[in-house]
Amino acid sequence: MGTAVEIEFACSLNPDGVLPAYFGFLQLRPMVGRGEFVEVDLQSIPPEKVFCFSQKVLGNGIIDNVKDVIVVKQDNYDQAKSARIAQEVGALNEHLRREGRPYILIGPGRWGSADPWLGIPVRWEQISGVKAIVETPLKNLDVEPSQGSHFFHNLSALRIGYFTVSKKPEESFLDYDFLDNCPTFTETEHLKLLRFEYPFTVKIDGRKCQGVILKPEGMK
Repeated sequence: MGTAVEIEFACSLNPDGVLPAYFGFLQLRPMVGRGEFVEVDLQSIPPEKVFCFSQKVLGNGIIDNVKDVIVVKQDNYDQAKSARIAQEVGALNEHLRREGRPYILIGPGRWGSADPWLGIPVRWEQISGVKAIVETPLKNLDVEPSQGSHFFHNLSALRIGYFTVSKKPEESFLDYDFLDNCPTFTETEHLKLLRFEYPFTVKIDGRKCQGVILKPEGMK
């Protein structure tokens, strides 16, 4: 996990003697970190500087050290291939972790979904270098975000931002044109890796569950 953890365990003891005794680990998860809440005033931010905003956001604080973006290609996205996409994400994640480069992850449906038809079924180790996740709507299905699993506990504890973008423009926004016009650093069959000279700025107000991702300085 790369941080302090809490471990849940259980043991079974023989009432007739000390042995045999069994000790088992049930689950392991990162300790929830504490951070100061930040004010996110969406009205004061010039629209041309906003890459993404949402009123359904998990997390809290400011992230300003991310220069890479992994995005699922929209033109050839196939829900039947979501397990393959998860493998490609894992391979890019490992490469970026070795380089010490955190990233923003963007794609359709629920990330970490147990149902591959509702999103990309990544395991935690396949996105362990991520700093912010953007969940975009599926074209043919409205999927409510799932926020009750250990996957989401990890997001909260490690202060990773999770943005849900819906089909309602008054609730959220993602600048797809900006993504399409940025040069691709490298790509796989289903993913593009975009790399920028200057970092994005992610601001999340955990009290209001809203947040923004600002474009790198000097970009429109």
